[in-house]
Amino acid sequence: MRAPIAEDWDGLGFVSSVKTFDLAAFSPHPPGYPVYVALLRLVALVVRDAALAGAVVSAASGALCAYYTFQMLAPRVGRLPALSGACSGAVGSLVLRASSQVGTEALGLAFLLGALHVALAEPGEPGESGESGDMGPDRGAPLRAGLSVGLSCGLALGVRLSWWPLYLGLLALVANRARIRALVSLGVGVLVWAIPLALFVGPRKLAALFAAHGEGHAHRFGRTLLQDGDVGGHLAALARDLTADGLGLDGTGLGVVLSVVAALGFARFVSLWANGALSPRTAIPISLLAYAVFVTLFQNVIESPRHVVPIVYAGSVATGVALATPWPRLSGKLANLPSLAALVFALMLAARGANDALDRTAHPPLGAQLVDRAHEEPGLSAGAVAIFGGDSARFAIMANIPGGYAENLGDVHLALGAMRRLPTVAYVTGEVSLGGPGAALPHGSVVCRPVRLDRKHACMPFYRLEP
Repeated sequence: MRAPIAEDWDGLGFVSSVKTFDLAAFSPHPPGYPVYVALLRLVALVVRDAALAGAVVSAASGALCAYYTFQMLAPRVGRLPALSGACSGAVGSLVLRASSQVGTEALGLAFLLGALHVALAEPGEPGESGESGDMGPDRGAPLRAGLSVGLSCGLALGVRLSWWPLYLGLLALVANRARIRALVSLGVGVLVWAIPLALFVGPRKLAALFAAHGEGHAHRFGRTLLQDGDVGGHLAALARDLTADGLGLDGTGLGVVLSVVAALGFARFVSLWANGALSPRTAIPISLLAYAVFVTLFQNVIESPRHVVPIVYAGSVATGVALATPWPRLSGKLANLPSLAALVFALMLAARGANDALDRTAHPPLGAQLVDRAHEEPGLSAGAVAIFGGDSARFAIMANIPGGYAENLGDVHLALGAMRRLPTVAYVTGEVSLGGPGAALPHGSVVCRPVRLDRKHACMPFYRLEP
């Protein structure tokens, strides 16, 4: 088994930020992720490995997500449907991936669900106090809800800024009489990390980095719908992210059966919702819809399925709950049919998620494969091999291999000219624009991984340059 590694450029930035926090060097990239990095550093003190620390934080966050989900649902739908929903949400392909690797999605989801748990636990009207009926409402609950939302927004600005529609939905769940207090505590939660971040980086530098990153995301590397105008492509990618990548609903044998069960289960949820048997608070589906619109317009859903993690989680939970909800018309042995259907759904989700996890172990990221190829070259320790590329070059940098980021072949030649000792071999990846004389570069080989694991580059050629 391969030791835990980061999957992409962002993950490598999180790993490097454990030792060096430098936004200008994308360690990590803006907006800085201060809450996440702080947790990584604390865990790394124990496990002594930054990548493993990221995996531990994600795994613990995934467990918290399941716990909060069960605690929220059990009083409302019953323990068995709640258990079904919590398990189904936890083991879907995309969520399981987020909960087992370096990244911010699982932790962001845990903060979101924790805040939602507090918000839903708030008494609705004065005089409502549960079973006793003689006590007033818990007037501290709105403050706790607001504080949780504030801390979650703080994490979102440093973890998932694009989750703002979901946090607005949380604010809508807070009672009107306490919304001002919730907003104030939200601001306090943001300031807890924002002030130290500004002091550490410098206010002007931080603002400049934010502006540069925003401009690049919008016009150069973001690949958003507003940037390329490909409405059909982005909608198709969103559907793929929610189904094939999110839950494993594809054309494979397991995927087809899973698709049928998932469709039946979600249809059952819609039916229960329409009949009033299940009644999610209106703000929840509205905020999920608003978030879906936002990520379709402003996020790279074509190459980064991770943006739909909250929607996939909510859909999995709803389907799991609906499948396990008893059918009044079923009696005798048939009464156990809903429980069996829920069990089958969760097991199929887990099987698909586990299969993807095994694929990620057998087929590491393309940059990591390139580093493995470089280790097969003689004289690596003496600096005889260099690697130049796009995002994949960061894997080489983390492995202390000379080279780095290059947009074109001219960047490669300039970097080689600045080296005190020329490498014997330089790998130049297909991310680099060759052009002109680059067409004469001898083809080295191709590194690949299953397309479900890498929507940006399923395969990447690299070339051998002998300086």
